[in-house]
Amino acid sequence: MSFRIAGRVIKVTATTILLTFVALYVLVPVVWLLLSTTKNNSQFFALGAFTIPSHISLGSNLSHTFNLQSGIFFYWLVNSLIYALIISIGSTYLSAMAGYAMCKLHFLGRKAFSVVVIGSLMVPSAVLVIPLFILEQKLHLTNTYEGVILPSLLSAFAIFFMMVYVNEALPDSLIDAAQVDGAGHWRVFHQIALPLAKPGLVTLVLISFIAAWNNYFLPLVLLGNQKLFPMTVGLSVWLSTVTSSSAAAGQSVQYPNIVVGTAISVLPTLLIFPILQRYVARGITLGAVAGE
Repeated sequence: MSFRIAGRVIKVTATTILLTFVALYVLVPVVWLLLSTTKNNSQFFALGAFTIPSHISLGSNLSHTFNLQSGIFFYWLVNSLIYALIISIGSTYLSAMAGYAMCKLHFLGRKAFSVVVIGSLMVPSAVLVIPLFILEQKLHLTNTYEGVILPSLLSAFAIFFMMVYVNEALPDSLIDAAQVDGAGHWRVFHQIALPLAKPGLVTLVLISFIAAWNNYFLPLVLLGNQKLFPMTVGLSVWLSTVTSSSAAAGQSVQYPNIVVGTAISVLPTLLIFPILQRYVARGITLGAVAGE
């Protein structure tokens, strides 16, 4: 018995130490980022990484960031919201529709489509960027919102996720009962499948929103107009032109501007996840509890 208790203590201690290191690994950069937003350009280099400045410059940093280069950062912020909202909602709806069709409808070639979807998960998205750029150039979709949004509406991962989720959440007997009452698949999908799959839908919206919000490579390749950039691309452009010279503080991009922009870019993820956490947990654990 003593060996069992000692083994349990060692296991708990090791787990606690591991989780502490993981928490520090995640939290330390966030703490540094938040503290850096309060420093001006001279304090950014003069003070220690985790030193709180005597004079808080957060307000002036925010004002300078949003007024810099005729307020281009505001365009980037709005663009990121447009891309993330349209892509997350549109991709989730289309993926739910595809997932329902793939697992509940019987049609010629269903297994082949399933193999294609699963096989697509193994293809790195970066491989498709150049062919996609050539295709969009032929269709005159480069430098447009549509050029970024349309390719992102289809996701092999999202379709596969909804295939698995709908298959677990929607029993065939329920579909049969609805069809006996005269409901077609379109009505079954909207009035039965979507409500039952709500936790999975919310989970997928969150995942898709974060992916679209952090999307970098596709907009970088497809967009040349800075007013169409999302924040990820815009901040990288600023970083390539950043200056540490305080003499040009009113005209040039400085490190505090990059830090403030980065802090703003992580806020949606930090705010959305706690609100939707219960849906995510339920969506991930579907089927783990009897009766789900």
